Amino acid sequence: MRLKVNFILHAVIVVGLSCTSCSKPTEENQDLVVETIYGKVSGYKEDSISVFKGIPYAKAERFMPPVPPDSWAETKECIKFGPVAKQVVPLDQRFLNE
Repeated sequence: MRLKVNFILHAVIVVGLSCTSCSKPTEENQDLVVETIYGKVSGYKEDSISVFKGIPYAKAERFMPPVPPDSWAETKECIKFGPVAKQVVPLDQRFLNE
């Protein structure tokens, strides 16, 4: 039962992320540039909503707490999501509790 609930939850998350990452700026969407405390970021406007994806909010070394990101001089393009953290599930754990 637990495996089924985890599978459904992961499926919903994957579908949700894939749907939100499909939208790309088009000619009818306006480009946007906003100043943050770390530097400028560019996004776009879609259906009267300002969209910024993948803005760095922290950096972290392995096994250390996160710290503020480094500042940047150039305008950072934030029109798609950044990398996703790996999730490792041991093979023997996948088939337990079916």
